[in-house]
Parts: sequence; structure tokens; C-alpha cells
Amino acid sequence: MSKVEGLFTELDKALSSSDFDSGLSFCEKILVQVPGDKDALHCKAVCLIQTGKIPQALSFLKEKQVTSNKELNLNYEKAYCHYRNKENKESLNVLKTINPKTAREVHLLAQVNYRLEDWKNCVTFDRQLIDEFGVESPEIKTNLMAAYVSANQIEEGLQLINQNKDLLEEHFEFTYNVACVFIQQRQFDLAEKYLLDAKRICEETLAEDGLSEKEIQDELAVILTQLAYVQQQTNIQSNLLTSSDEPTPASLEPFFEQYNQILKSKPSDASVVAVATNNLVGLRKQHDLFDSLKRIKAVISTNQDAKLSLSQRLTLHSNHCLVLYHINKLDQCTAQIKELESTFPGSGVSQLLTAAILHKENKTGEAISCLESFLKSNSKDKSNHLKIGLSLAQLYLIQKDRAGAIRVLQPFLKSTGYKMGLLATLVYLYEQQNDYSKGMDLLQEAANYWSNQKTEAGAKKHQHLMKEIGNFQLKHGRYQDAAKTFELLYYKSDAKTARKTKTKRERTYKTRSKNQNNNQKNNQNNKQRNKQNKNLKNNPRNNPRNNPKNKQRNNPKNKQRNNPKNKQNNNQSNKQKRNKEIDDLKFLPRALIFLN
Repeated sequence: MSKVEGLFTELDKALSSSDFDSGLSFCEKILVQVPGDKDALHCKAVCLIQTGKIPQALSFLKEKQVTSNKELNLNYEKAYCHYRNKENKESLNVLKTINPKTAREVHLLAQVNYRLEDWKNCVTFDRQLIDEFGVESPEIKTNLMAAYVSANQIEEGLQLINQNKDLLEEHFEFTYNVACVFIQQRQFDLAEKYLLDAKRICEETLAEDGLSEKEIQDELAVILTQLAYVQQQTNIQSNLLTSSDEPTPASLEPFFEQYNQILKSKPSDASVVAVATNNLVGLRKQHDLFDSLKRIKAVISTNQDAKLSLSQRLTLHSNHCLVLYHINKLDQCTAQIKELESTFPGSGVSQLLTAAILHKENKTGEAISCLESFLKSNSKDKSNHLKIGLSLAQLYLIQKDRAGAIRVLQPFLKSTGYKMGLLATLVYLYEQQNDYSKGMDLLQEAANYWSNQKTEAGAKKHQHLMKEIGNFQLKHGRYQDAAKTFELLYYKSDAKTARKTKTKRERTYKTRSKNQNNNQKNNQNNKQRNKQNKNLKNNPRNNPRNNPKNKQRNNPKNKQRNNPKNKQNNNQSNKQKRNKEIDDLKFLPRALIFLN
């Protein structure tokens, strides 16, 4: 055996035992003996990556001995190094040059697109791994669930849950992402259930793997942070159902404690620290502002928000500006707003904050100009800037300019799909302007929109709007118009009832016809039987009606169906049954919290 063959044998042993440091040493020795050997070059690149020496690996992959070797293609390794360096666009560009793509390239493409927040492509590549390459691992399905949630493809996420129910009791990462599906739908009761399941499975799985209590708690930190958020939202929604007031500090105290406990445990995942800090600051609102400022500055200055999504980072930095605004550090706030605009251009948040400062300085006219200018420059994308429009309308109303508020809000009505709250606001403003006809036109326009949707939800909203149109007409003395509207509503609902009644009548007629035929046969048989038994029936002793033993049906004790107590019990059981059905159909209203 030659020296080179011996070195390759040692290299093979090192790689088989995952001893990549030794493997790297053997690669260097081989390349001294055989410069440009493609296998040794490939193994060296892998060993550098596996030992975490990503910058050195990238430099090596750019060396002439690698790039000039036509038999060697290390584009995948190069793309992976860019990915590890968080150079996601460079990684994507390299991956595009690789054809045909195997499962590993498709997997890396899914990961890169997830980081770039291109959720649609991320879903496509994750699905390709499953459908074309047959990769059915729990990890890929967990990633696909995360992509569905981020892309707001909830129906597809629910289908994936139904197809993989076995994973819910085995893989806590998958169960955690299932909880995120229900958080997206604001079904916080189901989200809490799955988060508690994820917590239990995580504890059991990691304990079986031999991890220490501290390591388990560190892994649990992300689940506990999400659980605190879900329970916080549940508390707020429950409060909205029972009271119009905001939750009291006492009712929110358990959540302060949860977030503080998570932060005291010093999680190794920086994104957990960033999210827990942001949520704690948002929960406090205008209380303990100096401590909130200290915490949020610590997160931003140490770059702990680097792993957050773009929208999460925007929220965190916006809250930083809001805290500065509330403690009257307006110069610092203005400086942070400029930085916010350079980092997140076009979001509209910096304009909202600027307008808030101008209004606070009694420069409402300038605040209006600031928001008007932004809406004008983003006129093609109105649906994403409703918050700007509402804020601008509020400023106009502060100046008692209802016409200005109407002018700003009306274009949003169609672009946002005729939202009921926005519609009600505009109709009210037209009423205040004594312009009945324009308010009526808006209601009719919205009713036509929902009528054309051809969905169950659309039909319900159309019916609701028709009732509101009738009430609006009554309120303004248009009694004939109101009568026609309610008449139309009645006949529409009556037509549905008539269709059901017709079907029932047809079934009844068929049953009755069948019974009549049977009765005719029975009558003929009875006539013959009556002739034979005529003499016996005239004897009172043989008449069943005169037999005391057969009079049980007339005994008051046996008339249970007429007993008022039994009626009450039946009513109660029916009421309980109805209540159960109503409880199953109950839903909670959407509630959003902003740090004002």
C-alpha cells in the first residue's frame, strides 16, 4: 500500500467516526502528496464546514485549485457557507446555478427562502421535498408547517395536521408549530392546549435523551414564551367579553411574572430574550417606562433581535420609539424614527410616529401633511396602510373636519373588502353631515359586494347589511323603502323555508299514499273479521274496554306525559342541550393590543 493510499484509509476512518479535525489534517497531507486531488479537496471543504470554520471554508472554495478543477463542483458547499454566514442572497444566487437539483439543494433553497421571508417559495420547496423526493421526515413536515403559518396558508396547515396526527404525540417541534396555526386564527384555547402538549413532550423526550434539567429548561424557553403570550391574549379576550374596560394591572400580574421568570433563566436563544422583552414592554404600556427603555435598548444594542422576522423587528424598534415618546425624549425619538425609516422603508410606521410627535407639539396641520404625503406616494397599496388612513382621519376629526375624514377613509372601503367597522364609521360621518343619500349608497354598495361573493360568509354579511339598510331607512323616515327592504328580506328567508317545506311535503305525501293503500287492505280484512266476532263483541264481559285490568291507560298515575313536573324536566334537559350547542358555536371577537 502506497503512502497516499494509507492516508486515504486514515481519512476514511476519521470521517466515519465524525472526527473532522483529524480528517482535515489528513486532507492537508494528501494534498501535499497529490496537489489538486478532487476527493481530497472535497473532503477538506466538508471538514472545514463540519468544524465550524465557515470563513476559512469560503476562502478555500475561492482558491484557484478548487475553481480551476473542472471535475470538481462544490457549488452546494459554497451556497451552504453563505447560508451559515447569513449571506442569504449570495446563497440563493449560487443555488440557482446548480442544475439538476437534488434533495439537498431543494432543502437548502427552502431554508434560504424562509430566511428571506419568501414564504410562497419556501412552501413550494418544502412540498417538493415531500412530493417529488419522498422526504417524509418529521423535521421537513415541521418546517412545512412553519412555512404555512408564515404564509398565512391556514387551510393547508390544518390539512397537514389531519394527515400527521401521529406526530402530535412524538415531536414537540411539530406540536409547537401546530399551536402557531391556531394562534394565527386567534383560537387561543386550542393554541394553549397544543403548547402544553409540546411542553410535556419536550420534557419527556429530552429527559430520555439524558439532558440535564438546565438544558431542558433552556429548550422549553421558547414554548413558555409563546404560552405566556397565548394566556395573556386569552385573559384580554375574556375581559372584553365581560367588560369594556382594559385589564387591570392586578389581572396582568401573572404574565409579568411569567416573562420575568423566562428572562431570569437567561435563555441561550437570543430571539427568545427579544420576544419576551418586547412582550413585557408591551404589557406594561405606560408603566415602568424607564425600566422598559433600559430592557429594550439592551436587546437592540446586543443585536439579540437578529433572528427575528422583519415584522417582529419592526414591532420591537417601533416600541423603542414609543417608549422614548412617552417619556418625552422627543429628540432621541426623532433620531430613532430616522433610523427606523432607513431600516424599514415604506412601512409607514415612521410617518405615524412623526405625526404623533408633531401633534404632541400642537403642530396638527404638519402632522396631517406628513400622513397625506405618505398616502399620496403609496396610493397603489392602500390596503396595507389602513392604520395610516385611520390616524389621519382621527386628526381631521380633532380639527372637526368631517369632510376631510370621509375623503381619507372612503378609498380604503373597497380596497380592504368592505370591512364592517370602516363602513359603519363612514355611514355615521355622512349622517353627521346630514347626507343621508351617500350613507345609503355606501350601505347598498357594501350589500352588493357581499352578495356577489357567493360564499356562506358573504351570504350572512349580505343578510346582516340588508337588515341595517332597513333600520337606516326607518331611522330617517323612509318607511316605504324600509317596508320594501324588509319584505325582500322576508321573502328571501321564506323562500329557503319553502324549499325545505316542499321537500318535507313530498316525503309526507309519499308516506301518506303508502299508508292509504295499506289501510284499504286492512279495512277489507276487518269487515270480514267483524262479521265473525259480532256476537262476541256484544257481550260486555268480552269487551276489553270494560275490563278493569285494561283501564291502566286512564289511570292518572300513568299519565306521566301530562305531569307538569315531567314537562319541566324535559324543558330543562332540552335547554341544557341547546346551551351545549350554543357553547360549541361561541367565538371570541378579534382584539388587538397596541402600545399607545
